[in-house]
Amino acid sequence: MNDIRWLPLVFAVLIAFAYFGLVMQSKFRLLLATEHRARFFTDFPKRFANMMTIAFGQKKMFKEPGAGIMHAFIFWGFLVLQIRTAYVMVCAFIPGAQIPFIHHPYTLIKEVTALVVLGAVIWAAYRRIVTKPKRLSLSGEAILI
Repeated sequence: MNDIRWLPLVFAVLIAFAYFGLVMQSKFRLLLATEHRARFFTDFPKRFANMMTIAFGQKKMFKEPGAGIMHAFIFWGFLVLQIRTAYVMVCAFIPGAQIPFIHHPYTLIKEVTALVVLGAVIWAAYRRIVTKPKRLSLSGEAILI
């Protein structure tokens, strides 16, 4: 294979995985140092369901309905857009690759999702900068995010 255009992608992915591994190593060390480590895997089905409800269902975000919907649209939108990121990475190795049966419908869904996420991000910025709820700080980090 004489085409080496995929080398920068492989290099970037390896660096990303190495960085992720370093970050997770420190998190796991902290987790294993707790006194509750013996209970990590007890009642796993219930804990997994709880994680799915809170993390992916965004359950705790809906305490304030407007902001919760905005936050959920951003979160779920980025999950949908991650499919595109994976697809672009596959195309680096297999030019012209397509997702069977859903390539064209996904393209439309991706474009609509990108607009929804953009709208939600603008809403979030407006909320933080203009309406300024008391519980939100206006830090440089918040603006960057």
